[in-house]
Amino acid sequence: MRNAITSRKVEVALPDLALVAVAHGIGGIGAGLLLSQLLRRNARRTLGATLLAVGILAKIPLVLRLRSQLD
Repeated sequence: MRNAITSRKVEVALPDLALVAVAHGIGGIGAGLLLSQLLRRNARRTLGATLLAVGILAKIPLVLRLRSQLD
């Protein structure tokens, strides 16, 4: 028996798509700062972890909204 892959079409409003892009960018900047040598270690860790957390947390409302559309 083959595994079937199903997909659903979900419409995403432009503001929601922009939120995903911004949150993803902020998270990426945070991750980049954590890996870089541009700032002092303490400042780099604090700023990088904060940006990474904001990027992740900003996606939660969107994920919940999209999940409710799928149900």
